[in-house]
Amino acid sequence: MKKTKIMMLCGMAAVLASCGGGSDIKGYAVTDDLEYITFVNVDGGLVFVNPDNGEVLDGLIGESEIGASLFHEGYTFGGDLIRGFSFVNKQGEQLGGENAYYGSATAFNEGLAWVTPEDSCLRVIDTNGEVQFTFQQAERAYAFNEGMAVFINAEDRYGIVDKNGEVVVVPRWTEVVPVVVDGLIAVKDGNGFGLYDINEEKMLITGMETVGVDFDRIDKSVYDPNFSFYRNYIDAIKQGRIPVENKGDKWGIIDKEGKYVINPQFSEIIPDGDGYAFRNGDTWGWCDSEGKYVINPQFGDVRPFNGRDLTPAFDDGADLWGLIDREGRWQVNPQFGRIDPFMPNGLAIAFDNTTEAYGLINDEGEWVVNPQFKELVYFGNNDRLIARDDSYLAGLIDMEGTYIVNPKYSDYISDIKYNLSGYGCNTAAYSQYVDVDAYVNAIGQMLEKLNSLQTAGDLKQAFGLEERAFSKYGGIDGYIYSNKLKGLAASVSVRRVNAWNRTRSGWSYKYTFNPDVMLDGNFTLSVYFPGGFRVSERQASVIEKFKSKYGYDPETKYINVQGLRSVKMTYDEDSPVSMRNEIVFTVDRGDDTD
Repeated sequence: MKKTKIMMLCGMAAVLASCGGGSDIKGYAVTDDLEYITFVNVDGGLVFVNPDNGEVLDGLIGESEIGASLFHEGYTFGGDLIRGFSFVNKQGEQLGGENAYYGSATAFNEGLAWVTPEDSCLRVIDTNGEVQFTFQQAERAYAFNEGMAVFINAEDRYGIVDKNGEVVVVPRWTEVVPVVVDGLIAVKDGNGFGLYDINEEKMLITGMETVGVDFDRIDKSVYDPNFSFYRNYIDAIKQGRIPVENKGDKWGIIDKEGKYVINPQFSEIIPDGDGYAFRNGDTWGWCDSEGKYVINPQFGDVRPFNGRDLTPAFDDGADLWGLIDREGRWQVNPQFGRIDPFMPNGLAIAFDNTTEAYGLINDEGEWVVNPQFKELVYFGNNDRLIARDDSYLAGLIDMEGTYIVNPKYSDYISDIKYNLSGYGCNTAAYSQYVDVDAYVNAIGQMLEKLNSLQTAGDLKQAFGLEERAFSKYGGIDGYIYSNKLKGLAASVSVRRVNAWNRTRSGWSYKYTFNPDVMLDGNFTLSVYFPGGFRVSERQASVIEKFKSKYGYDPETKYINVQGLRSVKMTYDEDSPVSMRNEIVFTVDRGDDTD
């Protein structure tokens, strides 16, 4: 069987999330395929391990030093900074062939994934690798759900596209929670966050600080056993019991029509069975479906009951965790350093302060597996846990604490923990398309504008400048900055111009802008490609195309711009793709000046 390299950067999702504008929310995609989970060898290689028997998936041992995704709809998702991302199935076969790599991609969801071939725009492929449609207007796109995907355009506005490539909602919002649930989506308009009904094309509620998800908790959700994107957003919308936070930082509950079921009154609220766990100030309690207290707020922290009769709670006085019943009474006195939510098998991961180790307890607070592990991780398999020993190497244990896979791996992929919260990695893909012609034309238009400028007022209007851009001191240049396209910045310096009239006012002077001051026809236009934008990596292409269009002479370094007597183009030819690179145009319009 062919051995396939998967040099995956699961952490790349965090890097990609910082690119572009708008929200940093990564997106939504989960998987219930836990037949194999991914560990990292001490040498940095990836190992796909069957948690039931510890067998390693033949043909899928990679050479990454970072990680790989879980399997989503038959494919694990990986990549490296040199070749790009790829999809590989459990037989070691790379989707689309061994040369099918993408500059950016999402995991599969509903049989579809967003991908970006190198230097190209976003497109959608199916699990056969067939392109369903290309989508040039998207700068970033998120995993599909209910046949729809959220995307953001070049103006940093979010819209929605369906699986056929038809725009369902024209980009309009500045922020969203990028997943459609029952035809509803949380969006931000001019009034704040609200809930938008896609089918009815209307806002159901607006003016909120938050809808469904506390954004401050998303990025740390991997460490927070109380955070569940499923419970607080996906299931909450489906059930018509959606947490919202008003501008006064108080949380309540609305239904699917945007009407209040529980008025905003809590510092935090989490759906839990038929009722809710809530926080008022620094203490937690529970209320029923109408907001009536069932357990008074008295605990420093809690876990949801999740349908059980007991749940962990934290006693501030003792600085320890115990177990309470549905009336808030201690059934197991506080004695643990930490207790995570009960797993479906009736056991809970707990921390013992004395041994400084983790074990498993039952609902009577008894150790079923003695505290002996430096970390225990529940990943959705009710018979297995990831465990670290004293050397912090990772393996797999059963629910009796016996190693199924001895601790020999340096790490496991972070995708495992994010997947449990219902908020996965690798769910946003980014366009790599750069319209080189648009940048060439924008620079050319700036140069051509200089041909018709006669006065300081002309210059101010042509470049959209503020008066303060002009120097108040004669005999030196005035520097003017203007952003034209994303990733393109320009400055103009004008020789011997003083656009200010000065009159004495007491001990000081009063300056009045004079738009009629004449320009002498000599300019310096400097064009920059700041880092953080795709064009900074493609500026060499922009430069070469510009030189070709305007007839660059490599000997004299002059170009031909209609109406301008001479334009000299200089740049650092030894470093054409440097993020600090600039192109300097020295312009002589040919006016009769000294």
